[in-house]
Amino acid sequence: MHAVAHFNLGVIQNILGNSDQAVQSYRRSLQIQPHNELAENNLGALLHASRNYSEAIDCFRRALQRAPEFALAWTNLGIALQASKKVDEAQQCLVRAISLDPQSFSAHSNLALSLREQGRIDESLVSSRAAIAIRASLAEKIRAATLTPVVAASREEIQHWRERFASEMSALLDESGTIQDPMTEIGVCNFNLAYQPECNRTLQELAARLYWKHCPALHYQASHCSQARRENPQRLKIGFISRFMYRHSIGRTTRGLLANMSRDRFEVTAIFVAPWVDDEISRFIQASADQSLVLSTSLDQARQEIAALELDVLFYQDVGMDAFTYYLAFSRLAPVQCVSFGHPDTTGIPNMDYWVSCENFETAQAPAHYSEKLFLLRNIGTLAYYYRPAIRSTPKDRSSFGLSVQKHIYLCPQSLFKIHPDFDAVFDGILRGDGEAEIVLVEAQSVAWTERLRARLLSSLQDNAQRVRFVPGMSPE
Repeated sequence: MHAVAHFNLGVIQNILGNSDQAVQSYRRSLQIQPHNELAENNLGALLHASRNYSEAIDCFRRALQRAPEFALAWTNLGIALQASKKVDEAQQCLVRAISLDPQSFSAHSNLALSLREQGRIDESLVSSRAAIAIRASLAEKIRAATLTPVVAASREEIQHWRERFASEMSALLDESGTIQDPMTEIGVCNFNLAYQPECNRTLQELAARLYWKHCPALHYQASHCSQARRENPQRLKIGFISRFMYRHSIGRTTRGLLANMSRDRFEVTAIFVAPWVDDEISRFIQASADQSLVLSTSLDQARQEIAALELDVLFYQDVGMDAFTYYLAFSRLAPVQCVSFGHPDTTGIPNMDYWVSCENFETAQAPAHYSEKLFLLRNIGTLAYYYRPAIRSTPKDRSSFGLSVQKHIYLCPQSLFKIHPDFDAVFDGILRGDGEAEIVLVEAQSVAWTERLRARLLSSLQDNAQRVRFVPGMSPE
């Protein structure tokens, strides 16, 4: 069969939603005619959609070897590299795509997203505005409206972006338009708000109203939720859901809680957001649950998969850290839906019924900070069940980490995005009060975040900034 026929068949299969058959057709076309940049690009796009980023990148590179000025392949390569956490190279590809095709909405939009993830929000806004000038996309406008600093230079910078968030989102409430799938069209949530010293309820409720208006698919309701509640069930059916139920802080707080729930009273389902991460914690959670489920990557399919479980309670371990579960939480998938402190912020979402916390965590004014009903557990320290970690190797001394054996080490092993500008005064007090002090921070996964905090400390601590050390992060092992 002719290579062109296989290529055209791949195009048709893709339009019909038959991705696997389309992949086969493109592969067959390339076997017959290896140097077809269009087939390589289309195959790469399908492989990327199935999260096979490595092979997708290879496809796009081969397409560009054949056609170095193929702007769409540069864009797709940049998107795939971004998904593979190769941020600098991704941005270079997207800039190259824009130089070849300045009217590429996708290249500008994805460059904006990449810059956003680095915390380069001023540059991200420039790229979003360039995309919007090409196509007045409501989704791009929402993404641009929700920009907030990752590592803020000052309290004033935080306030500026919060005020902008409120004004831009309020204006978008008056716009018309429909977003079919917020995950693919927007794909972000308001993560950074949680690490600003303000009550976020108003902003989160504003965001929720905007999504509710423009994303009708989020109104989904499982059929069993409109039926009468089961009378005197032998066991309540509860589902635990998160993207992070693996070797992550969420996995560590969840595994013991899930494993030790009374099976006389509860039937427990572990619901993993794709992709499945195979490690000792995810396997422990899977084995400890009565049943488990890895959701499809489509929001629509995932909603239907959870609805089919006919849960009594759906317990989100976090909402706001991950866009997928943020958008899922808008739908009514169980008669009772709740969330806890996996991400320390209210959701603003009407279909989230309860925020589960502890008496010792909250003040008398706390209920006003939550859109959910605040449910306080008594006589416990935290809603988590930790297992003591095993010591896997001989402890190392300071010199193993390049630290002074004479200095007084003040270790702050916290994520850098959590270090608010006001906390610089604490560092300053330590360094002024102890002449032998050396503050040690852990580098962020993003070099840009580390450099932004380093620059802020140089300004706030001045000469004492040289006594703040940044060390590489360690592996979980």
